[in-house]
Amino acid sequence: MSVPIGGLVTDFVVPEATGLGLPRDVEVVRPGLVRLPAGHPVAFSGWFAALPSAYWAEHTRVRSVRLEFDASAPVHVELRTSSGVAASTEAQQGSLTLELPAAPAEGWAWPAFRAPQGADVSWRWLTDDVQVAPRSLGVAITTFDRNEACLAQLDVLASAAAPGGPLADVLGPVVVVDQGTRPLREAPGFDSVAERLGQRLRLATQSNLGGSGGFARGLHDALEDPEVSHVVLLDDDALAQPEGLARAAAFAAAATRPTIVGGHMFDSAAPTTLYRLGEVLDRRRFTWTSLPGTPMNTDLAGVPVGRHAWLQPPYAVDFQPWWMCVVPREAVEAVGLPMPFFLKWDDVEFGLRSGRAGYPSVVLPGAAVWHDSWVGKGAETGWQSYFLLRNRLVTALLGDGRATPLGSETLAVSLRHLARREPEAAAMRWAALRDVLQGPAWLHRDLASARERAGETGRREHVAPHPASTLAGTCTAVGRLLRRWGTLRRDYRAAAGGATTPARWEETFRAAARPSGGSRRPVWSIVVTSFHSLDMLERHWSGVAAALADGGSFSADEVEVIIVDNADEPEIETFAHDHGFRYLPMGQNVGLSAANNEGARISRGDYLLFANPDLGVQVADLTSLAKVIDETGGVVAPRVDFVDGRPQSAARGEPYLLAKLAHRGLAPRAALERYLWPVGPFESGRVVWCAGGCTALSRDTFERIGGWPEEYFLYMEDVELGVRAGSLGIPVSVTADVRWVHEWRGDSRQRFNRGQLLHLRSAVRFYLRHPRYLGWPR
Repeated sequence: MSVPIGGLVTDFVVPEATGLGLPRDVEVVRPGLVRLPAGHPVAFSGWFAALPSAYWAEHTRVRSVRLEFDASAPVHVELRTSSGVAASTEAQQGSLTLELPAAPAEGWAWPAFRAPQGADVSWRWLTDDVQVAPRSLGVAITTFDRNEACLAQLDVLASAAAPGGPLADVLGPVVVVDQGTRPLREAPGFDSVAERLGQRLRLATQSNLGGSGGFARGLHDALEDPEVSHVVLLDDDALAQPEGLARAAAFAAAATRPTIVGGHMFDSAAPTTLYRLGEVLDRRRFTWTSLPGTPMNTDLAGVPVGRHAWLQPPYAVDFQPWWMCVVPREAVEAVGLPMPFFLKWDDVEFGLRSGRAGYPSVVLPGAAVWHDSWVGKGAETGWQSYFLLRNRLVTALLGDGRATPLGSETLAVSLRHLARREPEAAAMRWAALRDVLQGPAWLHRDLASARERAGETGRREHVAPHPASTLAGTCTAVGRLLRRWGTLRRDYRAAAGGATTPARWEETFRAAARPSGGSRRPVWSIVVTSFHSLDMLERHWSGVAAALADGGSFSADEVEVIIVDNADEPEIETFAHDHGFRYLPMGQNVGLSAANNEGARISRGDYLLFANPDLGVQVADLTSLAKVIDETGGVVAPRVDFVDGRPQSAARGEPYLLAKLAHRGLAPRAALERYLWPVGPFESGRVVWCAGGCTALSRDTFERIGGWPEEYFLYMEDVELGVRAGSLGIPVSVTADVRWVHEWRGDSRQRFNRGQLLHLRSAVRFYLRHPRYLGWPR
């Protein structure tokens, strides 16, 4: 059975792109049929019409192709190649054969027609050297609130899968992974497309795990169908030409070894402009770039493929971006699913990993999508800058990246952002460095929260920009990166294998499943961060579990307790499970702020309480606390006492440095006025900040503030939170309506311990960021 591998394309999914395949002097009669002018030679040598014969000769088992034509009147036909005329004939219908060399060659093949009296003609390229199994091509599309674009993509696929369409026989399951906030199923037009695709369409919904999580899910689900041998990954807003998908499927089936086959990207705003001919890795700088000697953004409208020398070689590439990428089953079974990067560099890493395992990548001319240009999207300065740096560094660690060039460029780019007054970008790059230095524990763990965490970092820096702190932190982090490169490489390589297995991804998919509409949402979420805190948890939180079990003021369904473990102790996990609490291991000590944010990420309550393990929470008081939160619309702390009944000054005034020093006996006591007790110990009122071990607020307020400031590992994070809330017009209050016991030890006031050093480091960061607090207290 003959398989089409190219031919005449008349119905472009982007009508303005017809110049890529049709000469100007032909008229489209109907799909697949054009009218030739009388006596005028017409060569179909455009990008979509010509056959990239060198690619088929170099990368596939195909050794013979034929040009099959059918005309309404006799025509003279020449089969031309980049090196001359290979064959010719004069007939109304027939075929011409082209033998492909086994040795590497360059060039293309295309037909040229001359109709003495004019004629309507159709033609296509066929081969008998490959068979494409029915329904062997799966499709994976991940979407996030691009319902219109995604439905347009599905509409193209549905039309192409109809009887007689280019994908009618080969198209298998179409897996759409919906990660957005506007359900695709509820979008106008979905029912119509779903009916046309029928059983092929499979819709999966999950929390936003980014492109890597969406495409990993699509690959995983599509390959569960045993008939599927290849899965094409498609961006939701990259409109694919279906004939190109069919060509890529045939090319992949004919490849001499399992090969990742890509399609080219054309600019949606300039539909005949080719973005790049292929992507390779600059090994010295460890960044992606164009194939050597090939330009970017080239207009190919009406351009014969033989015009440019750079179009002739049958290139292989280092990786294929996922706007269109056909992945063979064998590659996934051998190297696993994508790394949990959220987005950026996930396609690069997967391509490099596959290449190292013997699965090359090729971008096939004649297979293409139309996608928005990257120009003006601000990836280098927006929230994506976090992922660009973090994932680039990890990909370099997994591959052959060199520390010194990467470290030098990382520092230079951050300095450039600071010089251009782009503090948000510099801060997000610093956050990326910190996360890389923490080691691979964040893989999968932070996938669902990574987007928000990156955005929160930028928002925090926008509210309280601190370029000096960012600069100092970046310099320190780059130095640590260079010193620890070998250790980090070993750790990330050891973790990568487990992170890409289907079993590990299935755990992430289950955690990202959207709750059913009937599930009851708790009123309160209490986040408790533990670091070797079993004794305190047993003393103070067993009673909380008992109170919830009794079903008094609140039941266990209305209050969830989340224990975030910065030490990953089995005893803590057992304690949490035995008491009906949720347990979240962090893999390592990520600091209090980051742990609090992770707990908040998985929480479901309308109100959030961040509590220390040594805080005696009284469940019955949560009603009063919620009332004060609603009345003030801000951050609220209850009054807290020592175990012996003495009141603690856990809600304080302006954090002037002299006041902090006076509290430790290092400055005049006069500086303490209105710092320790801005409101009397038995009164309610406004304060500037409250101790982080007992902080309550609504979820909306927490998100508006941007979460806990993760640049503070420990200490001063609560001060920063309060000051930032005040700068946003969010009140911070203490209420005497609620009074709890706090078993405070004051470790940071002892000499020569790590807590004191951490406190000092955080204080330096805070006062550099807020120099107004360096003066005399007012």
